[in-house]
Amino acid sequence: MTEFAGLGRNEREAILSGSSKGVSVLASLCSRLSDDELAEMIERHAEARLGHRLPVSLDMYLDRIPMLTARPNSLDAALEATMRSLSESSAIPGRVIENLVSQYPGLKDAIIESASLTNTVLSASALEQEFQRFSSGELPRDFGVPSADGTSRYQLKRVLGAGASGQVFLAVDRQLSDDEHEAMVAIKVFRGTTVDERAQHALLDEALKMRRVEHPNVVGVLDAGSVPDEGAYIVAEYASGGTLDQRLHATEDVMPRRQAVEIMRRVALGLHAMHNAGVLHCDLKPSNIVLSEAGEPKIGDFGIAVRLHDAHSQFDARDGEPMGNIAFMAPERYQMTSTSLTIQADLYSLGGLLYHLLTGALPNGATLESARAFLASDAEHDDLLPPLANYAGLDRDLAAICKRSMARNASERHESAAAFADDLRDWLELRPIHWMKPGPIRRTRMWIRRRPALAATLSVATIIAISALVFAKNAADERRQSLMQAQIDDAVQSLRDEAMRRGILNSVNTLRQAARNRDKTRILPSLRVLESLYGYAYLDAYGVKFFWELQVPHFRAIVANAEEDWGPHDFRTLLWELGLGMALFRSDAFAEASNVLANNEAAWQQHFEFDDAWVRTVGRVRTAASAREILTRAAE
Repeated sequence: MTEFAGLGRNEREAILSGSSKGVSVLASLCSRLSDDELAEMIERHAEARLGHRLPVSLDMYLDRIPMLTARPNSLDAALEATMRSLSESSAIPGRVIENLVSQYPGLKDAIIESASLTNTVLSASALEQEFQRFSSGELPRDFGVPSADGTSRYQLKRVLGAGASGQVFLAVDRQLSDDEHEAMVAIKVFRGTTVDERAQHALLDEALKMRRVEHPNVVGVLDAGSVPDEGAYIVAEYASGGTLDQRLHATEDVMPRRQAVEIMRRVALGLHAMHNAGVLHCDLKPSNIVLSEAGEPKIGDFGIAVRLHDAHSQFDARDGEPMGNIAFMAPERYQMTSTSLTIQADLYSLGGLLYHLLTGALPNGATLESARAFLASDAEHDDLLPPLANYAGLDRDLAAICKRSMARNASERHESAAAFADDLRDWLELRPIHWMKPGPIRRTRMWIRRRPALAATLSVATIIAISALVFAKNAADERRQSLMQAQIDDAVQSLRDEAMRRGILNSVNTLRQAARNRDKTRILPSLRVLESLYGYAYLDAYGVKFFWELQVPHFRAIVANAEEDWGPHDFRTLLWELGLGMALFRSDAFAEASNVLANNEAAWQQHFEFDDAWVRTVGRVRTAASAREILTRAAE
């Protein structure tokens, strides 16, 4: 092929060897290749994989090659290779066509056409039956057993989706409707050329399992039965919000964390109700979670669900093949061990769903090949761990919840879906996850996040206590000197003897010793106690101003950290900035104190009214600092 001439040796070998890298090479080439040329390259790549007995899936080409569905020949090449990979012989069996159509209902015509071109064994009549199997017929139309007036209870409106066992229709329930409101329901119908007893039994068994569960986060079953020439059917409540899978594909952005966690908390509660009713779902995935008009998630599609007391016998009856979506499947279910049908297997899928909503990534691996390699392995080496093990962008607590729920050893997972829901509730309420054993610092930080108003009030009270010691410095210099002398005289008179004076000096010496030993944690509390006892002016006479100067760098560091953690306009940051301004003021750094307090006053005005009492208080301190700055310059 001439296009190979423009490729490097490694790129050419990637395509001809059928490696995963080859798909990336095809993606980079598609913009300059015609449809026929790209189809030929896909065929060469797929043939190499099949020759090496490697699986070929449609997703590996759809996910990487832009606009593949708009290139009919290239899409046909990918479909043909996929069906050959899924078939055990040269003929494409009906089950392969059926499964592909259920996975990609939008590509139904392309799948059937590709099968007809590839499969020389299928007769024209058999192919026509495959068409009819997934044909919705003319809609709207009546459905169900006719009543006395000749009309049926249900009227099928449109197709909502197709699964491996049938189709799901939006329908009107005439019995529950009135003149002003049509009662909408979802009807799952087994569609086939004949209604065999096994299919009817399977679908009705699904209805019975669904009716065992009554919970707002589980789809409710309203009716079930079978109709001659139509098939067995289940009538369930209709969730007008579509599926969770559709919600995720409606936007390229990852779902907001709190929304994702709240959805999964409710799904977990629904799953717990199922388990309490003795039912395992066995196939939790985004397309099996439907949403009400208000966004309430509901677990649906009990097609492969089993009863807990029948789990062992039904495990033996599943033809040796794991059933369900491999992207969210537990390792023990993929390996079909004797404990594969358990509550813990459902919990693995639950954790995988949470991880998928939070990151947009598939929990067992990005490709079918990597997912199979991970699930089939019994080892626990780092290179075989699921992606969440190394996902640095995930919240620490949520990553731990996902990792525990998806532990390879089932005994290490949550004990129940309710416990999983409790962890998500604690995360939403900013409470520590008890089994993570958080330390006192983390518990305190979570308490502050949980009670910001109370924490801010305590911080304000602390700053106000400091501020109260500073406000008296608004007096003129002469008055300050006379007031200081009066306070010294009053202190000497009240102490009455020199021993008390020496006690004060000993306290100052203790502070100096703490400063020399860099034990700054003792200085500020001790200053507050001493100033409350003796007054700031008296202590300044003995050199206490030195300790305020010592605290200035400490305040600067706190303000810098606060701006980084909370932002420059957060209440907590502004309170510490006010403390820095006061420390500068007490240290006679009036010019810098004036600037810091002016910025602080302007920031508070963005949160409160201009004439608010707190803003006026900060303004008075700023005015005092500015006045002292002017007096200092005048004295100089």
